[in-house]
Amino acid sequence: MRARGLQGTTKEEFFGLLQKINNNPHDGLQEFYEKYSKLITNTASIFFKNKFVINEVVNDVLIKIWKKSKKPCVIEKPEGWIYIITANCAKSLLRRRRYMPLEETIKDKKDGIQDFIDLDSFYFMIKDLSQAEQQIIIQRCVSSFTFEEIAEIVGKKTSTVSSTFYRSMDKIKEKIKKFTKDA
Repeated sequence: MRARGLQGTTKEEFFGLLQKINNNPHDGLQEFYEKYSKLITNTASIFFKNKFVINEVVNDVLIKIWKKSKKPCVIEKPEGWIYIITANCAKSLLRRRRYMPLEETIKDKKDGIQDFIDLDSFYFMIKDLSQAEQQIIIQRCVSSFTFEEIAEIVGKKTSTVSSTFYRSMDKIKEKIKKFTKDA
């Protein structure tokens, strides 16, 4: 039995999609976008809330995918690979624009975590976490993936993913407490 990713794509099917992009970029990229647009836009929306800027990140990702299709290889975890490319494109755009997230006051209700109203504030809260912790938080909170789905993407045990998530959430809670005390 073949292992399928979250989007129902085996690594062989993904390799075929990359080849299709190389042979017929218009149709191949259209199919790629239809299949992975939610993952790409959800990841980009962590860094930016402006739809035009998110579209710029999506375009950068599609250009990178098109360039990578020139030398396609079998990717073990297609969704994780796409996530990393998207995050890197967004970070690159942040550097190019010298964009600084707004440090808005976060309203603290019961536990302070449920009220991330502004994505810029969310990014501000997770920026000090490791890349692995950020990936798990983003996939759980924004993309609404289950711990099992995230474990498949990152190649770790479900228990490791859940403990990393809760440890990261504790770090964020501490940052919220510190941030609200200093405000």
